[in-house]
Parts: sequence; C-alpha cells; structure tokens
Amino acid sequence: MINTSMKYLSILLILVSAFSFSSAQSFRQGELAVSPGLGLIGPLGAYNSPVQLIINAEYGLDDVFGVGGFLGFRYINGSLNGPTGSNAINTAFGLRATGHFIPGFNKFLDMSIDDSKVDVYITVLTGYEIKNPQYPAIRAFIFPRPIVGAKYYLTDPLAVWVELGLGAFALFNGGITLRL
Repeated sequence: MINTSMKYLSILLILVSAFSFSSAQSFRQGELAVSPGLGLIGPLGAYNSPVQLIINAEYGLDDVFGVGGFLGFRYINGSLNGPTGSNAINTAFGLRATGHFIPGFNKFLDMSIDDSKVDVYITVLTGYEIKNPQYPAIRAFIFPRPIVGAKYYLTDPLAVWVELGLGAFALFNGGITLRL
C-alpha cells in the first residue's frame, strides 16, 4: 500500500508543480491556510495503516505566530488489531500553535532573509485521540506533540508541505497548503 500511496503523492506533486510560479510571502498576519495531507510511517509497534489522512488549519496571529486545529484519521486493519481482529478507525483532533522561523528571524533579529518561497516552522500539537473502541481501557488520551515542518510556495495561494515529528498519527506528514 505504501507504493500506491507514493504513486498518488508523486502524481499530486506533479500536478501541483504544473501551476505557474509566482512570488509569495511565506506567512502573513490574518491569513487562513488549510493543509490537507497524508501521514506516513506510524509509531513502531502500533497497529497502523500505512497511510493516515490529516487536515490542518492555521490562522496567522501576526507574521511569526499562528494558531489552528487539526483532524486526523487512520484505519486499523483487523488482521493487525490484536486479539479482537476487528477493523477500526482511530480519530485525533485538537489545536496547533506554530512559530515561523524566517519571519521571526527577520522581525526579532533585524535580519532580511528572503521568505518569498520557503516557510520553516515548529509546531506543537495538543489534542484528543479516540482509539479503537475494542479496547475500552485505552479509549482516549490527551497528548502534546512537537513537529518541525517546511512549506514551499509554488504560487501565492498554493504550497507543498512536509513535517517531521509525531503528528496526528504519523512521524512523516506531507501535502498541500491553500491560503484562503
């Protein structure tokens, strides 16, 4: 299934690359960005599907800091699901707080780094994960999760993004971002 997922991700990146390139500021005060994507490589030992679906949203409080939310889903194959053998879908949702490095360096260190195409950031997630209902003793928990990420803007409203760190479910996440 990972090969199929990689094919879809490759096709998505080719299609996104077909858009014309234009100048964009990496992160803006007052902007709302929506980022659907896929999560790959779940935690070791977990009964994960190879791919998880995620969507993030972020609102720019200023040119450096943003807040938003996330929602993630993962399918758990019954054959991997321990003694019950039943299929399940786990759900995670919560809040994101993000600090953007390049605008931060420019603002607080009086630097002039070009941020027209690249946005490097650190995010902390906190939220609630609803686990497999077959295990009532481990139904849900609250978690803090740090992530390092980057976006590359292809056009003013459109970027591709990658994140490393345990997101909603996966250690490696990626997708597209659309500014509204």
